[in-house]
Amino acid sequence: MEDARAPVFALRMASTGILASGALVVLGVGRWAWAPAIGLVVAGMPSIFFDRCIGCLTYTWRAHVVGRLRGGTRLEQDHVPLPDLAEGETALVEFMHPMCSECIEWRARLERGDRPYAIVNVQERPELARRYDVRLVPTVLEVRPGGDVVRQVAP
Repeated sequence: MEDARAPVFALRMASTGILASGALVVLGVGRWAWAPAIGLVVAGMPSIFFDRCIGCLTYTWRAHVVGRLRGGTRLEQDHVPLPDLAEGETALVEFMHPMCSECIEWRARLERGDRPYAIVNVQERPELARRYDVRLVPTVLEVRPGGDVVRQVAP
């Protein structure tokens, strides 16, 4: 099972298209009502033939663009359990959801690696996802001692 936010976003997009078609009919411009309906059919084709949902891809793209952490972000030690780091050393912090398969892959990668890391489960700590504006999981950050974010590693 996966995080439901992307499919829910896709359903909202489809509902908007259906409502737009209905509104055009009600407003008496029914000849234009086919445009949103055709758009929905075209958007659904990749899902049928390629197992790719345009709404889910749009959600992911939007989360990549809007959800990127900006320079100067600092993770607070009392919020995120950062490992002890020597000066000049960095750690990785993964914001994850237990139903996200890519999150599980990242966690295994972190466990196999030799770098210190911390895990933040956004299902258990949704306030941290909101506080640090994490919109897509997995979000993996490289941090310095004190919690200063060096860069966003993933997505």
